[in-house]
Amino acid sequence: MALRMTTKVAESSKESSQSKNSTNCMASSTSTNVSCVPTAANSPISYSSSLESVGEELKDIYEVLNEVPYDGKISDHDLYLLDKAEHPQPFGVLGYQKFGEDLTHEYFVVRAWIRNAKSVYIRAIGHSYSTIDTNNIPVKMVRRYLNGKSLWLFEKAFRILKNRMSVVRNHYCGYEDDVGLLNKQQGLLQQSINITSSNEKRRDLIDNNESQFFKCRVETDEENSYGEAYEKSVENISHKIDECSISSLYNKKYTIKPENSTGFGMNKSTELMNLNSSINLGVSKVDISDCKPNSSDLKLNTSHSCISEVKNTCKVDLNSDTKLVNKFEYLPSSSSRPRSTVNVSDLSCSTDKACNRYIHDNINSSECVRKLYYEYIVEYEGDSKNKFVLRDAYSFGLLLTEGEISLFQSGSCWHVDNILGSHIMEFNGVLGTRFTVWAPHAKHVSVVGDWNGWDGRANPMRSRYESGIWELFIPHLGVGEKYGYQIHSITDSVFVKIDPYAQEFEVPPKYASIISSCDDSYKDNQDKFKWEDDKWMSRRLQLGLNEEMRRQPMSIYEVHLPSWMRKENGDYLGYREIAERLVKHVGNLNFTHVEFLPLAQHPFEGSWGYQVTGQYSPYSRLGNPDDFKYLVNELHKANIGVFIDFVPAHFCKDSWGLVYYDGTPTYEYGDPREGEHKGWGTAVFNFRRNEVRSFLLGAAYHWLRRYHIDGLRIDAVSSMLYRNYLRPNGEWIPNEFGGDANLEAVSLLQELNWVIHKEFPGVFTMAEESTAWKGVTQKGSDGLGFDAKWDLGWMNDTLSYLYTPPDRKHTKHNKLTFRGLYMAHENWVLPLSHDEVVNGKGSLLDKCGFTGAPYMDRIRTMKALFGYQIGMPGRPLLFQGAEIAQGREWKESRSVDWHEGEEDIRKKVCIYLSDLLNTYKTYPSLHAGDDESWNFQWVDCENSQDCIIAFLRKYKEWSNDVVVICNFNSRRYYNYPIGVPHGNEWIVLINSDDWKYGGSMFGPGNECKIKASHGGRIGWPYSLWLDIPEFSCILMKPWVENEYNKKCE
Repeated sequence: MALRMTTKVAESSKESSQSKNSTNCMASSTSTNVSCVPTAANSPISYSSSLESVGEELKDIYEVLNEVPYDGKISDHDLYLLDKAEHPQPFGVLGYQKFGEDLTHEYFVVRAWIRNAKSVYIRAIGHSYSTIDTNNIPVKMVRRYLNGKSLWLFEKAFRILKNRMSVVRNHYCGYEDDVGLLNKQQGLLQQSINITSSNEKRRDLIDNNESQFFKCRVETDEENSYGEAYEKSVENISHKIDECSISSLYNKKYTIKPENSTGFGMNKSTELMNLNSSINLGVSKVDISDCKPNSSDLKLNTSHSCISEVKNTCKVDLNSDTKLVNKFEYLPSSSSRPRSTVNVSDLSCSTDKACNRYIHDNINSSECVRKLYYEYIVEYEGDSKNKFVLRDAYSFGLLLTEGEISLFQSGSCWHVDNILGSHIMEFNGVLGTRFTVWAPHAKHVSVVGDWNGWDGRANPMRSRYESGIWELFIPHLGVGEKYGYQIHSITDSVFVKIDPYAQEFEVPPKYASIISSCDDSYKDNQDKFKWEDDKWMSRRLQLGLNEEMRRQPMSIYEVHLPSWMRKENGDYLGYREIAERLVKHVGNLNFTHVEFLPLAQHPFEGSWGYQVTGQYSPYSRLGNPDDFKYLVNELHKANIGVFIDFVPAHFCKDSWGLVYYDGTPTYEYGDPREGEHKGWGTAVFNFRRNEVRSFLLGAAYHWLRRYHIDGLRIDAVSSMLYRNYLRPNGEWIPNEFGGDANLEAVSLLQELNWVIHKEFPGVFTMAEESTAWKGVTQKGSDGLGFDAKWDLGWMNDTLSYLYTPPDRKHTKHNKLTFRGLYMAHENWVLPLSHDEVVNGKGSLLDKCGFTGAPYMDRIRTMKALFGYQIGMPGRPLLFQGAEIAQGREWKESRSVDWHEGEEDIRKKVCIYLSDLLNTYKTYPSLHAGDDESWNFQWVDCENSQDCIIAFLRKYKEWSNDVVVICNFNSRRYYNYPIGVPHGNEWIVLINSDDWKYGGSMFGPGNECKIKASHGGRIGWPYSLWLDIPEFSCILMKPWVENEYNKKCE
């Protein structure tokens, strides 16, 4: 399929044409802030070659046949199937095909399938090792008809002498720069070195597993900027290698980077180093295969520069008297760069340029196949003034290696986001977009989009039958194009689906996938998003490697970004607009982390993001992926961590989404007793299917790797663990042992946590799990491996107690103390989350008192609640709006009522919370010992009549002790004894009734010192005799003068 461009080029001069287009392209890039990658809308499609043309004596000469012989013609049946978008093997009939041979010649036919083409000419690419006839004048192709109807198919036949050159097989050929020329230009070449033998020696070393000469620094991904590294041998590397240094027998230093999966190709950035020798050696870059899509014919996009991309034009004005032949001469080549003309690895070729005559059609093989490199010159219907130079989408070989497909099918492909989906890349010297999609039971799949009128006939895909993957490389197609996949199911229904791996989408309610401009895996370093959070990421790495992350303060501000703050007219603020406001607000409150409700693409905002369609794309309503990276980057620069909600349990059932993706249950279980949550109206992922496991696991790693996310909160874990979750008897299927546990979901969660903690040290995982499932935070085969579990029971019990009228609270005192019975079983997050302030439940302020309770009593109770939450073991989490004691319950369609925060009393609640969180961060006993039961001790837990509880938080030294006293009664207490383990003076760290926080100043104020006396409470050697305000919380610790002065400083 060819693309029709809109960029016009004056015919008068090539130089003026190039300059004109460069200017236009640069202007476009400036206005959109997107690299000028070629698209059907904003740039030419042709690319120049810096290499000289090959001498005629070396070329294969393809002789044009006047007619396509009968045995070379495509059949009417094939034409019919192509026209119906139902051909099972489009690559078997389109493009370059051999159809016969005799004693002297081989016979080929080229078939072009170009939507809305009026005429098509073919010519050999000028710098390739083939030519059509001796002068390579473009030859007109013959249009085919079916039952009198003109079709999009054009064909032309050729023959070539057999003895022109023998086919060379099983030798290395790849993209290489002219290293000799580079050395001369740099003035570095002092002596000629046989690079070929050097390459072969290194390859032999790897083949023989002599890895002692290849010690590498390995990173999990090119964007893994926190610098985790391990010393490994080359043969043990199973995933992405970013940069390695090698010391060889020659004491030279080389650079390894992934470039292809079959050989050793030279790279532009080849480094010439002079180490312990007077000889400079130009060394090629080495590839080690992983699940990133690399091949001998595939090279990552090396330049998005407008200047380099538009040196040639794709379109020529034909309104002049110049002969057609001359017009074709002015048409540029469509290829950016051919195969290398130097330093080939196989000396059996008759010349050092012989490799360019062959191509690896199968990237899983080293076999080289003789092939014509050609391009089309197309005139379209309705446009007689211009012609377009195009490459044939059906002239390219296989796109994914067998290794990549096997990794995907294994269920554990950590970089599946680089294999499936749409990616701009260079293939056989042409920049374009590679599409790959998994639809195992589809009969036919086509890529459809704006460039082809969403016509499924235009771009049928190749099936990799055993895997269920469909693939197609479309030359010249670039960023910003909307697309989808037209799928023809086994029941003969035809429909369009989104790309499950798309990294950008249209803004809802529209849902088309978009070729992303922010796909950093396929950009040069200078074009990638510029992260500035190295300090944060390095610290996170060290804490993770030292297993100290759980000792760090972790106070979490939960945010629904679309409703956190909006413009005055109700419009959304984008990621970049929110960044400065959110960073300042969270920093002032002294939260250490933010947690975003799901930001993966979702069609319905009323789901709050929990019904996902695009697991690999940030929510498009707020901006593109780079915009979201900017937000994370700004938070990290302010020393604020970022967690996100991740939803692997279920997905929405919109017809254009994942449900029945290929017409059959694909991502979901087939049996509705397993595959549907009727109460939620969602489908359940099929956790036993390996391809779905790769999809889900890869999505989690994608957020950590691409967006530097510091932690994942896994949603609805209970629904994953239990096969009978929210299902009545008879509507669920037991596991193979007759139990209700979903064993495949258990193994998925175990693998998720194991990989995250291995590959992303310092990343924190949390489970929203509300049952008594054992071992949620236990490591090893007996546990799920999470770092913490949400204590939903504590939240429900506490809020239930606070809502109880004062005269009945003593009957529910166990709601406050019950947690002591299970607290030691897991590691915890203590949430006051979005779930409790929505859908008619009222605001958090409403819950801080019975119906009709006075406003100020509820304000005081809310402050006491915050102190109680931060004092108890577990990481505190607070949902947006609670910091200003918002009166209305949360609604996803409107902003937080920030105007309420300007009221004096609410402003003082915010100040109190800030001071409280600063206290939490400052004193290690309040956070460092959360996960050990011996760091918590009840002081007073049985005084139900007085509605008072008190407990001690400890960590290592006695001077770290903090006593927390909470009074949830409307009565004040005078000279109330609180048992403590130490004598001397204790200092008040914070009193919620202090004047500073809008209190009545009853009891000891902040920084007051109280001397402990002997006796007073049974079981304690000393007591503090305190005046305790109503609805209050007081935190105190032993007075240590030097330590306190240091803390204050």
